[in-house]
Amino acid sequence: MLLAASMLWYVQNLLIPYQRADAAAHGRPRGNLSDLYPRWLGAREFLLHHRNPYSPEVTREIETGYYGRTLDPGRVEDPRDQQGFAYPVYVVFLLAPTVHLPFPAVQEGFRWVLVGLTVASVPLWLAALRWRSSPMVFTAVVVLAMGSFPIVQGIKLQQLSLLVAALIAACMASIAAGHLVAAGVLLALATIKPQLAAPLAGWLILWGLGDWQQRKGLIWGFAITLMTLLGAAQYVLPGWISDFYRAV
Repeated sequence: MLLAASMLWYVQNLLIPYQRADAAAHGRPRGNLSDLYPRWLGAREFLLHHRNPYSPEVTREIETGYYGRTLDPGRVEDPRDQQGFAYPVYVVFLLAPTVHLPFPAVQEGFRWVLVGLTVASVPLWLAALRWRSSPMVFTAVVVLAMGSFPIVQGIKLQQLSLLVAALIAACMASIAAGHLVAAGVLLALATIKPQLAAPLAGWLILWGLGDWQQRKGLIWGFAITLMTLLGAAQYVLPGWISDFYRAV
């Protein structure tokens, strides 16, 4: 617990104040800096106002909230990353229940969701590894995970990577338990962040093809779920794939 508290104290009382002071000294913008915000605002504008979340207009609105103002290409100190929507459009289905809420409420709630998912990931990974740990070892692993800098930073910034990590943990635990269709569904849902899910998906597909009769449930679960997501996304926003490609 001391390790987790120390890391949180370091981020909250040393790292963030330093970053704020450095940004002020160099004229760099700082808004809410929430990784969730570009996805949430894009989903809200798309679902409530039927605007393309990849459009330059929505991107500028995202910049204003994320950085506190739009970026100026002529200012050397301004960040280069526009912080646009830059996710597959089917992430809006996940965020749909939140679009009527004010972002501060969504932000705070999502932090606690990430805490819960991160804690839940520990027994899932232990199940995937078939590792029967004592309560003391389990508690130690949870504390070490929650005290690590990537986790603390991810929760602070509301990074969807932690959600995807939990989906991957659940996928691997499902494989270990023999629930291959469920594993395929979870793996497809993890593709909301393709750069994290694609390498694992490629390996698991090869693994499934290696024993088709026994493992075909994994591939069918993944393929049907992914095709459903892609088809629904194409239905609600035709041609979104090219917009997504340009955004990333």
